[in-house]
Amino acid sequence: MRKMTAATGFPTLRLIRYRIERLTIAGMQPGDLVEMTRGELFKALFDK
Repeated sequence: MRKMTAATGFPTLRLIRYRIERLTIAGMQPGDLVEMTRGELFKALFDK
């Protein structure tokens, strides 16, 4: 992504991963932390 945007003359200054599978940062503020058990994490990532 960074190389592609830099090639067009618009370098990427900040890149944020918004979502991984069904886990998102929706509703979170900078500095927020969400604790999850291992089971909750695996269910969100691998349970379809």
